[in-house]
Amino acid sequence: MSGSEVKKVAEVAAKATTSIDWDGMNKLLVSEEARKEFTNLRRAFDEVNHQLQTKLSQEPEPIDWDYCRKGIGSRLVVCIKRLMKA
Repeated sequence: MSGSEVKKVAEVAAKATTSIDWDGMNKLLVSEEARKEFTNLRRAFDEVNHQLQTKLSQEPEPIDWDYCRKGIGSRLVVCIKRLMKA
């Protein structure tokens, strides 16, 4: 994924967070067990969203093409680089 694609994914994740009406959904629950499970779901969502925001907002590390050439060969590296630029 390129840097601009990563930023787009992070932006979409941020928009998804703001569009969820957690309080509205919580009011629809009738049992205490359902509320506990919903709280667990929200906590898990927040954790995953935080990880996405943290990791996807960072620029990816540059690829060490020399290392790749040693492992998979020059011809394949050239093909991969060409595909990544497209």
